[in-house]
Parts: sequence; structure tokens; C-alpha cells
Amino acid sequence: SYAMPAFRVAAPKGTKVVAGFAAFKHHLGYYPFSGTVVPAFAERLGDEGFKTSKSGVLFTPDHPLPDWALDAMIAARLAEIA
Repeated sequence: SYAMPAFRVAAPKGTKVVAGFAAFKHHLGYYPFSGTVVPAFAERLGDEGFKTSKSGVLFTPDHPLPDWALDAMIAARLAEIA
């Protein structure tokens, strides 16, 4: 989990990380440990002012991730793991 706090769930072969979080000097990051989850929502996240990469979403305490984004990315990652 790249030495960051992460949530794991049981998977067909062991456990899989659903998401991790990291704090940096100027931002926080949400990382679903998947190369497809963030890109699926990147356009909408960008429209709402968030920076995205293939692996994560950056946000700040003053501009937190909205509930819809967390719900959607967690659901997408869980579907990948199933």
C-alpha cells in the first residue's frame, strides 16, 4: 500500500486494497489502487476543480472530495475486485 493508510477487503485470492489516502504539505490524495477508476470520473472531477492522474485525485481540506465521488470510486473499485 505504498506506506499509506489503506482499506482492504477480502478478494477471491487474498485481500485487495480498495483505497488509500495520503497527506502532503499542500494537498491530500485519494488513491483507489487501480489504473481505471480515476480516469472513469476524471472529467467530472476536473469540472469540479480537482486535479486527477491515472492513479489518484488531489484535494484540500477547504475543497474536499464530494460524497458522490467517493461513493462512485469505491463502488467501481469494489466491482473490479469482485
